[in-house]
Amino acid sequence: MRLIETFPVSDAGEAHQPPKVLPLDWKIRQLNGREIVLTRIQQHQTYGGMLCGLPRDPEGKVSRAIEEAREWSGDFSVLPIVIPATILHGVRQTPSDPQFAHVEPTEWSMLPQVTTYAQFHSTNTALDIDERGTFALLVWWQSHFGIPVDNDLLARLQSLDWPKGEV
Repeated sequence: MRLIETFPVSDAGEAHQPPKVLPLDWKIRQLNGREIVLTRIQQHQTYGGMLCGLPRDPEGKVSRAIEEAREWSGDFSVLPIVIPATILHGVRQTPSDPQFAHVEPTEWSMLPQVTTYAQFHSTNTALDIDERGTFALLVWWQSHFGIPVDNDLLARLQSLDWPKGEV
C-alpha cells in the first residue's frame, strides 16, 4: 500500500501549467532599509517536559538554546544572534493550606513560552558588492507559536544591525 492511498484527491481540471509552489515569504524591512527574508524556522516549548516545580535558570535556557540553534543550523562555526527577551520574575508565596506551612516563599524566573531558531537571508550586501547575499542565525523567545506579532520583538528584529549581528 502506498502512503498516500488514503489521502483525499481534489481534481483541479485542465490547466495550462500546474500551480507554483512558493516558499514561505516572510520578510522584515529593517530600519536601515535592508530587507531580510525568513528561510528556515524551528520552534519548541521553552519549558516542554517540565513536569513539576517552578521555572528557573533563564541563563541555562539561553545557553542551551544557543547550542541547539547551532546544531539545528548544521554550522557550528556560526554564533547565533540572540534577541533578548523580557524575563518574568516573581515569588511564589507560602500556600494558605496549613499542611504546607513549612514551605518557604520561592523565587522563580521565566522566559517566554516558545523558543525560536530562525535563519534569515538578505540579498542586500553591505560589506562586499561581489557577495550574493548574507545569512544570519537568530534565536528569540515569544509567547506563542508562529511568526512573531509582538511589537517589541518586531522592533528588535527591525533594529538588528545585520552586518555586525548586534541588537
